[in-house]
Parts: sequence; C-alpha cells; structure tokens
Amino acid sequence: MDIVDLEMQDLNACMELDQLAMGGFWSRTQWEGELTNPKGLRVGLKQSSHLYAFASGLLLVDELQLNVLAVHPSHRRVGNAKRLLLCIFQRAKIAGAKRVILEVSSSNLEAQYFYQNFGFKTNSIRRSYYRNGSDAFIQSTSLLGQ
Repeated sequence: MDIVDLEMQDLNACMELDQLAMGGFWSRTQWEGELTNPKGLRVGLKQSSHLYAFASGLLLVDELQLNVLAVHPSHRRVGNAKRLLLCIFQRAKIAGAKRVILEVSSSNLEAQYFYQNFGFKTNSIRRSYYRNGSDAFIQSTSLLGQ
C-alpha cells in the first residue's frame, strides 16, 4: 500500500471508510471542510484506487491538531495506523510543529493504548463530549522525540 495525499477527489472514499471504521462519525460537510482546509495535512493508505486508512489534522502555528485516524477493520493490527501517524508527524515537523494534540474517547481503550505508545498524555477531559455520553480525553505529545 502507498501513502498518498488526500484531496477532494477522495471525499467518497473517506466517507465510506469513515462509515466502516467509525460508524459514520463525520458528515459530508465535515469531510469537505477537512479535505479543503489550506492548513490541513491529509494522508491515506491506498492500494490500487481503494482507500484502507486515513489520517488528517490541522497545522496551527507550531502544533498539529490530529483530527482523525482510522483504518479499515480488515487491515488493522498490521502497522497501518502507525505508518500513517509517523508520516503525518514527519510532515508536521517539517512544517514547524513541535507537538501534537488530539482527543480520544474514554470508551476507546484500544486507541488510548495506541496513542500511549507515542507518548501521548491526558491534559484535560471534556465530560460527556461524544454522542454516546463518553468523555473526551484531550491528549498531547512532543514531536521533538518522534
């Protein structure tokens, strides 16, 4: 699989993968905004023309705000998320980012463990933030050691 930049032409593929991997977390309008934001970093893993994973975030001064990272259910646990995360970290560092911030659901233990491996620590909590009532853990890590 190849790492590619994601653009508006990938909108439908992103929405399909969002539905499969995250239950349709973002609306079409949210995806359109994500794919067109000039401050965005957007990468995907494709084989042929099929999208199997994506990661997207915003560069805000010296910080990358990681907005989404998802992998197709049949392609998990083989390093695809790590590959994309390291790619987007590298691109953010080149652009001048010194740290990464993200939010992760208190009910998503798998994601919490994954991010912990990259040094992410919880800085604050947004209570009952998600539709299902779970809290959002606001986490960050330095890019200097990545």
